[in-house]
Parts: sequence; C-alpha cells; structure tokens
Amino acid sequence: MNSEPEFRTGPLRLTEWGGFWKASPDDAPMSGEEWDEKWESLRRWLGRRYNLEPVPVRHRQCFVVDDYAEPERGLQIEISYSEILTADFLRYVQEWLQKAAPAWRVVIPTDETEENLMKGSVR
Repeated sequence: MNSEPEFRTGPLRLTEWGGFWKASPDDAPMSGEEWDEKWESLRRWLGRRYNLEPVPVRHRQCFVVDDYAEPERGLQIEISYSEILTADFLRYVQEWLQKAAPAWRVVIPTDETEENLMKGSVR
C-alpha cells in the first residue's frame, strides 16, 4: 500500500482538485528546509517593490503566508491592498517563479469562492 498522498499536476481550480499538487509527477518530496528557503526568497523578492510589513505611515500591500501545512511546493500571497493586483505584479511574481522556483506554484486568492481560485505554475 502506498503511503504517499495522491498528487495532480498542471493548473487546477479547487473545484477540479482540492488535493496535493506537483509540478511534475517525478518530483521528489519537499523538505521543511526547502519550504523555508523559498518562503524567505519570495518575501525578499516581493519586498524589493512592495510593502510587506504593516507600518503606521504605509499600508501593507501584500504578504506571503507563513503556513507550512501541505507537502507540496506552493506558497500563497495574500493581497492587502487591491490596487497592486495588476498584470505587472503578476509578471513580477512569475519572474520569481521562473528564476528561483520553477518547480513551485504561487496561489493568489482573489475572492473567497473556491470556484474562482486558480492554482497553477510556470512549468
């Protein structure tokens, strides 16, 4: 009996598949250290252009969720200031994926319905 959870690949809506995701079926399991490194890498990348910290003078624009709960290579960006959700922002996130994390995906919820949440990657 296989104890490895079932994974799917490719862009998936949550209504299509709510389980685990991999960029490729052959990807090895992810370590906690790998997750920590990619989480910090994405925070540094976004911090070059966007405000990630809540400070009195400037509003936090977005943040990378610190929740290592799933055994997959995925990070979630929460948008705090809706005006940053532009094509330029998405291209900037995609640039990070292509350079630093091609086997990863980034989820950016745009509303609270599972019907509209798209999960995908660059691979």
